[in-house]
Amino acid sequence: MAQVDIVVRQGDDVVVADCTESRFQLASVSKQFTAAAVLLLVEEGTLLLEDPISRWIDGCPEQWRDITLHHLLNHTSGLGHWDDYPMIDLGQWVEPSELLNTFHSVPLQFPTGQGWRYSSPAYVLLAQIVQRSADTPYRSFLAERIFDPLGLTQTFAGMPTAQPNLALGHNAGYKTFVGNIPELNRRFVVLSNTEATAPSILESLLA
Repeated sequence: MAQVDIVVRQGDDVVVADCTESRFQLASVSKQFTAAAVLLLVEEGTLLLEDPISRWIDGCPEQWRDITLHHLLNHTSGLGHWDDYPMIDLGQWVEPSELLNTFHSVPLQFPTGQGWRYSSPAYVLLAQIVQRSADTPYRSFLAERIFDPLGLTQTFAGMPTAQPNLALGHNAGYKTFVGNIPELNRRFVVLSNTEATAPSILESLLA
């Protein structure tokens, strides 16, 4: 197994000198795990890339009628990114059903399949679809089907506060948040975000 040492610098200042046991929010890097989960379910026949999302998400508006899993995966659904949903406060918990209703209420950015717009909300929906189609919690599916088989023993999905050695969030000026950590308390973290130590990811790549 490879030995991994991590040092993060800002100019001449060392920001992180030892993160062997520190867990970091993977944020949008988590999308690769969501996509892998979807494709595992496609491979076994539980899902089809051509499935309309209305098969798995209740109450979809008419404007979503043409959106398929494939559109969500490649950011061509027409759904926007977080800045297209200014009514959502990423620092506050909101029930998934309320979050979904907010997604429903905002018009698509373009007709499905006729443009491209990076979309984290699309991956929130994919995580919900994985959970519903597999009939198991999303975090458990990732653990059992992806993390454990790959030996990613320090990688997990779910609420960040449920695990020890969590790295504190920082703003653009590298100031540590005290108390509430907006970037780590997003309501969608339960379904679509993962956490990992850097060595747990790098060792699997370098071994």
